[in-house]
Amino acid sequence: MSILRIADGNAGVLLRLCATDGWKRGATVLKHDERSTVLTGESSAGPVVVKSLLLDRPKDVLSRMFSVTRFVRQWGGAELLARHGFAVATPLALWRGRDEQGRLVESLAMERLSGKTVLRHLADRDLPRDEQFALARELGSQAARLALAGLVNRDHKPSNLIVKSLAGVSGSVGASGSVVAILDTVAIRRARPRAALVHMLFELIVEPIGCRLEIPLGLRLAAVRSAVREAGWPRKEVTQLWRDVRAALLAHGDPTPRINPLADRSIK
Repeated sequence: MSILRIADGNAGVLLRLCATDGWKRGATVLKHDERSTVLTGESSAGPVVVKSLLLDRPKDVLSRMFSVTRFVRQWGGAELLARHGFAVATPLALWRGRDEQGRLVESLAMERLSGKTVLRHLADRDLPRDEQFALARELGSQAARLALAGLVNRDHKPSNLIVKSLAGVSGSVGASGSVVAILDTVAIRRARPRAALVHMLFELIVEPIGCRLEIPLGLRLAAVRSAVREAGWPRKEVTQLWRDVRAALLAHGDPTPRINPLADRSIK
């Protein structure tokens, strides 16, 4: 086993645990396909998620050479967002090893956050009206803060965002002090603020549409207004920003996801 990154000394104990066959056998499988596996279980660091990916394609050789494999990028994106004050699923350990067939596998252990994704809340319709609007405003504000930092999350979709309450009350928003945490930080890039904001607002809407979930116009506009307010732009920008987001939606084509995230139990 080759250790690539480790969060702190305690994470070394976690790594040695999560890399064992015993831990893997006792863990819950969240996702499994021909190239990847996502497991969750308990550890000395609390609930964790361990994501593993085969590095068996020709392009993986270059990714390893230049240290830009998927999980290396996820670790870097999480660190960048954390430095800017955004809530993320914290990476704990990153390593490579061989599977039973001798194939190279890269694994990432990260904290498992409690709470539901924004997409799941939309599907379950379990938030009162005032909390729906509080969440919409928080999402708009968060997107604007990312954009103002010169960052864009190219994968800023509701299934990649989890409502995490600082008060410890799962799913509560607004006055309780909850935040929206970003689960998958692979697609964090530098970008110009306005283009970044349009893209992230578009991402927030297009996935629910593809999953046949209705987002009332009032909630969409609440997010846009909150984004404009957070950015410090004139109120007239609400209209133009909404037009830009609508144009992106119209140009996108069929939004149906290849894999329905509501049917997939995995932690993105």
